[in-house]
Amino acid sequence: MNLVDVINARINDVKEVSGKSYILIDSSELYPGGGGQPPDRGYFETLGMRIELKGTEKINNSIYWWIEPSKHNEIHEISSKIEIGKTYKIFIDSLWRFELSQQHTAQHIMSGLALSLFGWETYGFSIFTDDSKVEFIGADEDKEKYEMLERKTNEVILSRIPVRTYEEYAENLTEQLRKNTDKERLRIVEIPQIDKCPCGGTHVENTVEVGGFAILNWERKNSKAIRVIFAAGVRLAKISKFFYGRELELRKKLTGDVNIRIGEILAENNMHLKKEKKLIELLAENILKKSINEDILELKGLPLTQKELKFLDSLLRERGVNGTLFITNEEGYFVLSGKKAEEIFLNLKTNGASGGGKGIITGKLSV
Repeated sequence: MNLVDVINARINDVKEVSGKSYILIDSSELYPGGGGQPPDRGYFETLGMRIELKGTEKINNSIYWWIEPSKHNEIHEISSKIEIGKTYKIFIDSLWRFELSQQHTAQHIMSGLALSLFGWETYGFSIFTDDSKVEFIGADEDKEKYEMLERKTNEVILSRIPVRTYEEYAENLTEQLRKNTDKERLRIVEIPQIDKCPCGGTHVENTVEVGGFAILNWERKNSKAIRVIFAAGVRLAKISKFFYGRELELRKKLTGDVNIRIGEILAENNMHLKKEKKLIELLAENILKKSINEDILELKGLPLTQKELKFLDSLLRERGVNGTLFITNEEGYFVLSGKKAEEIFLNLKTNGASGGGKGIITGKLSV
């Protein structure tokens, strides 16, 4: 497989919409996205400028490609560099297309198996930049079923089953498709004995090209559906590389066993939180000895976080302070409460302070 495919395509129009540049490309070889799958990536060159295809958008019932120059300082020149009616060589990022094809084919396998094994119907599907999701109607929270689904999907991948893509009229179909549609002529993707449904996306030619598959997580979306996060092939390798790199960084920062050290840090953090809470309680007691009856009590520049300021405010209220409280920390964050809180906040806003709230007003003073 070539990592970059080259096609010849004519540009039929150039538009500027909301500060973005778009082109209308006369080619059926570029996948514009749809059905949960992102569009192709690629680029072309004109007059020494490299212009990248960043995505697609429907404009006047036509699919336009959003474009940007590879050098951001050239963005104001982009429209004038493109000649309408001219044919350009467009370089398609085939590794990106292959990665998406792996995800889409893996979804067909998983969805077909989920239906045949458990009766779960696929409700929604999307490929994102880092992972993908599929939603199953009627799915339950039995962990063993997801483990079985992952294993069976990998078994199908290794079975080297050809992935067929063809067009057919709905009236000629002799068996029910996994996904219903009201179109007369269908583009069908079929993995024999596993899945058969209408689909306009890109797919690998044989299941073995998916490479590998993993269910990364599953969670309940609502009372009817479970959302499954998954990855396959090239994308699975990217995820593995990211987390391995993060593990190495943790090992550099933490001596000894990483899990043990994290447990120790969490325990230390919990101990510090308890100490901080106790210190704030002692602070509140000392304030109450001197200031409980003041109309406006101002406490400025305390070495506390905004969350701790709110905790101090609540303690003082619980222990008898009825006046207005105006508490700030070293960074200029504040907490306001009491009868004159709104009046004080309005004055602070005229001087550039930000924030808001009801009952307790929080925000930050202007620098």
